[in-house]
Amino acid sequence: MSAPKQEQRPALIDLQATADFLGVPLAAIRRWHLRGTAPTGFPSPIHYGQRVAYRRAEVEAWALGNTVPRPAPATPTSSEPTKRPRGRPRKQSAAGV
Repeated sequence: MSAPKQEQRPALIDLQATADFLGVPLAAIRRWHLRGTAPTGFPSPIHYGQRVAYRRAEVEAWALGNTVPRPAPATPTSSEPTKRPRGRPRKQSAAGV
């Protein structure tokens, strides 16, 4: 008898698969790659021909190590937002000075 076959997963995953795995838009992965603005510790891409891919194991390890909850957005200190005057500033009258 032979051992049951395990599901073979590719060692390299393309940009779309990386985006799907991380739950981010494909545009974000492309931006990180093109601009070099990937989050700290994100794996380097592999280039083969004109294609770009990431090592699945590295992406999975990075994702497991970066599951820190995001901080809550800053809330304004006052209950009312400050309103700025709209339109053109008024000229100061000579009598008011």
